[in-house]
Amino acid sequence: MRRRRRYRGRHRKDRTLPLGTLVIVASAVAGVYLTTAPRGASAVDATVYVSPAGSDSAPGSRGAPFRTLEKALSVAGKGTTIEVRGGTYHPTEPLRVRTGGTPGNRVVLRAFGAEKVTVDGSRLPAGAPLLELRADFTTVSGIEFRDAPDQAVVCTSCTGVVLENLRAHSNGDSGLVLRGPGTRDNVVRDVDAFGNGDRAADGRSGDGIAFTSGSGRGNVVTGVRVFGNADDGLDLRNWPDPVTVEHSWAARNGDAGADLGDSAVSRTNTWDAGVSAPPEGRTSGTHAPMR
Repeated sequence: MRRRRRYRGRHRKDRTLPLGTLVIVASAVAGVYLTTAPRGASAVDATVYVSPAGSDSAPGSRGAPFRTLEKALSVAGKGTTIEVRGGTYHPTEPLRVRTGGTPGNRVVLRAFGAEKVTVDGSRLPAGAPLLELRADFTTVSGIEFRDAPDQAVVCTSCTGVVLENLRAHSNGDSGLVLRGPGTRDNVVRDVDAFGNGDRAADGRSGDGIAFTSGSGRGNVVTGVRVFGNADDGLDLRNWPDPVTVEHSWAARNGDAGADLGDSAVSRTNTWDAGVSAPPEGRTSGTHAPMR
């Protein structure tokens, strides 16, 4: 009987990579690491956390948050949500948002749950705003901005930005400012802007909310309360394109409750005396006062 020939080569299983190894190798080729990123590589989670008790050398997770907003903003990319835990933050330079999102993948900076978050600008250099946005499709929500030497929040040539549930007060100039060409389709909603005034001008200027030195359509101001500001509560006087203003009120501002210029679309608002604006529901008018 012929004897079976024995195979003396390398065992077949030695030439077969385990499934886990295959996944890791394929992921590395694609630039994705399923395990801890190697030294020099970085990956930002979709959600990062900030806490006054955190550390900027931490990974920014819920259990090991960053300490400063500056650090969180520096790692944010499209689709990142920054959850800010309660407490007071004291930046020493303006907070800058330069990387925006997309309509379906926004960048979000917001207070965590119902926790109270205050960003105090008293340690900023002279003439500095607290938050500068040059980024589209960004949401800022649930935060108090106070005591900046200049404006609290400045949005320049922004598209699709949402500023909601904010308090901007006691700042050296205006509370919220939207400016620059191409400022369009933004929403200012449920904002309290009060007690803002230009300290360099002996408190004679500084608005609650202002659209200035720019242009753009599709902007909406809704449900805001502007009071006790040195100049106007709401200033649209130099904005050439229609801005919809609705469900808002102004009182006890130094100049006018609202200066809506000739292009505002105004609905169901309550203004104090001294308003310069078109009649309700009109997109142009004769600056008749509204009550």
